[in-house]
Amino acid sequence: MACSSGYYSYTIVAGRTKPSRSSYWIWTFLSILIGASYVVSGAENWQFIAVNAGWSLIIALLSLRYGEGDSLNRHDKIAVSIALASLPVWAALACILPKAEAAFPMFFVQMVADAVACIPVFEKAWNRPENEDRRAWIVSVIAVLINTFAVPAWTAQDVILNGWIGGSALAVTLMLCLRPQSTTSLIPSAAALET
Repeated sequence: MACSSGYYSYTIVAGRTKPSRSSYWIWTFLSILIGASYVVSGAENWQFIAVNAGWSLIIALLSLRYGEGDSLNRHDKIAVSIALASLPVWAALACILPKAEAAFPMFFVQMVADAVACIPVFEKAWNRPENEDRRAWIVSVIAVLINTFAVPAWTAQDVILNGWIGGSALAVTLMLCLRPQSTTSLIPSAAALET
């Protein structure tokens, strides 16, 4: 994953990718919370989350200079709102439930917020594919496949998280490679939602 994130960062600096500001800041925030859930649950593969959080932070920082748009659009605002709303739910679960029982529900809440953070990326990949580098996403899919074989023992969290990351990367890759060339979009753009 570090190689694919490093290459993606390179494409940002090279001007081939304009990352979603909201998505990468949300993913940084969520990676830290998911990592905490992993540690609480006793999962052994927390290093994967730590590397993810570090690279998400690097891309989030790059997005401040190289990201798409000057402000948050409607998709961004929805994603940020849901991510922020997940924090008190996460904290409440941590306080109410015993530590061992809270880990998976806390993880699930963060995965929902993580999924919502993909909305701006999916919308951009479909409507503005020129702002994403196809090769970077292909490398990401390959990295997830390699990671699948590198994990020695899988927990439920590992399966869900890696399945989601791999599925999302594959979906974006397919959008960038196979999307119709027509101007008609199945995913409304942020501008369309504003009107």
